[in-house]
Amino acid sequence: MQRSLQQRVWITAGLSLLAFVVFIGLGVDRAYRETLYTGLQQQLEARLYALMGSVEFQQNQLQVDLPDPALASPASPLCAWIAGQQGVRWQSGSCLGRNLPALPRQRVGSAAFRRLPSADTEVWVQWLPVRWELEAGQALPLTFAVFHEEAPIHDRLHAFRQRLLGGLALAGAVLLLMQWLSLRWLLRPVRQLEQEVHAVEQGQQDRVRGQYPRELDTLAQAMNALIHTGQAQMQRYRHSLSDLAHSLKTPLQVMRASLEDVPDAGLRQRLAEPVERMDTLVRWQLQRANTAGGRKLRGRVALQPVLRSLVQAMNKLFNRRGVQVSLHMPEAFPLQADEGDLQELLGNLMENACKWARSQVRVEAVRTPGLVRIRVDDDGPGFPQDLRESLLQRGVRADEQREGQGIGLSVVMEIVRAYGGRIHLLDAPQGGARVEVELPQT
Repeated sequence: MQRSLQQRVWITAGLSLLAFVVFIGLGVDRAYRETLYTGLQQQLEARLYALMGSVEFQQNQLQVDLPDPALASPASPLCAWIAGQQGVRWQSGSCLGRNLPALPRQRVGSAAFRRLPSADTEVWVQWLPVRWELEAGQALPLTFAVFHEEAPIHDRLHAFRQRLLGGLALAGAVLLLMQWLSLRWLLRPVRQLEQEVHAVEQGQQDRVRGQYPRELDTLAQAMNALIHTGQAQMQRYRHSLSDLAHSLKTPLQVMRASLEDVPDAGLRQRLAEPVERMDTLVRWQLQRANTAGGRKLRGRVALQPVLRSLVQAMNKLFNRRGVQVSLHMPEAFPLQADEGDLQELLGNLMENACKWARSQVRVEAVRTPGLVRIRVDDDGPGFPQDLRESLLQRGVRADEQREGQGIGLSVVMEIVRAYGGRIHLLDAPQGGARVEVELPQT
């Protein structure tokens, strides 16, 4: 199933917006994370050098003038220590009670920054091994290290990501709203053209009348040209057939009148039969050409008044034979069809039923989802079982059908097929024949 233009535009815009938000979010998150850890490294490096600057040796005893109040609080995420060959020689008050990780070996004079696991939590460490020269000229190996817990950094990153997600969601909603408004504005001419084409198809207007942008104006003009050409061709076709029928009408009347002068009754009868057959076939083919069902440009017709008018006409016509026609239509509804086609279709069905009925003909019209069903029942002998299939076969000629089912049923089948409907020959509940016609409710 082909998606509509609007669906394609929405899918493309939605995927583009999603990709834009995802890539922007990932990029901003990566930039913030790198900035956060770079700032942490610079902070620890500054504290490390401050710690080194606060160290003094008095009589080979290490003395530290604590450079940062944060290193004195046990609740601080920061701590620092100074280690020698024999182990830790000094540690800040914030290191009390903590299990700090062992540091990997590092070349003297080369600083390192790394995240290391500890027994309590992961920590970031900035450390630097040095050879500290004493006043006596001795070189003492020392390692200076500053630690920072990972948890506060992770909390800051998590909070930023939440704010980022909220901001991206808000930005995405605003962009989506702007896209929706812009797409509605861009597709408004397309929807207007679609509505106009549908109105032309329904017979509510004869051509596309709106003013459209340059890209659609050419299409609208082409549609109008196509509609005009089709209507003109159909009109010429119908006029040509009408002229042909009128041209044949006079010779047939002359031939029919000339038959009265033939003295031989048998010869007169043999000549009258092909003349009547020619007249029937001309009328039948003319009716087929005039059927409007195959053309999409037609209006909507109220079905109930058409049925009521035909029922009244049939009651007057067949009242002498004692046949009564009744109409049963639970609700009034329109049908998209040509009124002339409906009169020809229903008139032939009712006339044929009245010819075969004993006393009653019942006409019923109901609407179901997508269909209109019209049933014509009579209390006559019904359809012979062996003739039902042949009566509905495409291509059966009028002169090959059973007597009483002549041109009428052929016209009915042609009209029903032109509208894309179906016809069924069934048994009526009261024992006669039922003809059921199904027409699409478009």
